[in-house]
Amino acid sequence: MNIDDIDTDAYDIIIISDYNHGVVHNPHKLITRATCPVIADPKGMDWSKYTGAYCLKPNRQEFEEVCGELTVNNVRRAIKKYSLKAMIVTLDEEGVTFINEDEEIHIKAKTTEVKDVTGAGDTFIAVFASYFDADNIVRTLDIANTAAGISVSKFGTYAVTKDDLMQVRDYFWAFMLRFFWGKYHMRLACHWVGRIQVDNNTHFYFLFQCIFNI
Repeated sequence: MNIDDIDTDAYDIIIISDYNHGVVHNPHKLITRATCPVIADPKGMDWSKYTGAYCLKPNRQEFEEVCGELTVNNVRRAIKKYSLKAMIVTLDEEGVTFINEDEEIHIKAKTTEVKDVTGAGDTFIAVFASYFDADNIVRTLDIANTAAGISVSKFGTYAVTKDDLMQVRDYFWAFMLRFFWGKYHMRLACHWVGRIQVDNNTHFYFLFQCIFNI
């Protein structure tokens, strides 16, 4: 399947996870046509191909290779340069930072023991997209960061479940997750190239291997 042929009207949010394996040929064309937010996990030195995305989610090393030292000013320069709404930078055991033109939000890591960081970034971006709410970005970041913290506390590529999230969230969020699960019967699965449907209404399109189920 050529991603250039995807009907973006069928989706509520799109993740581009670019591993330079030949699947993502022209992300800018897809981003330009998209009628929903596009979140990209960038690879390589040329980020111009992601221009116009809602946000990019590099880790610290990826950001500094392209944009220099990780500072708020440098992040905002990159946001302006690539016409983004925001930038999310994952910081391993230090947590995650979200920056847009108006605010800077840092969420501390949610784990006390890091065993294996494999798949943590993919877990974060998948959960971030699943709970994406532009009007309550702190909540979205917190849930995604919680999931990533669970992931790194396990050996290997661990598939975080809804029960995992409920065990570490407070009672209020546990209740909300249980309600959401019961109402929408959510199941999120990622494939190299695959479409994900949540109930009959919400659709996601992922371009990477399955690492998360909820």
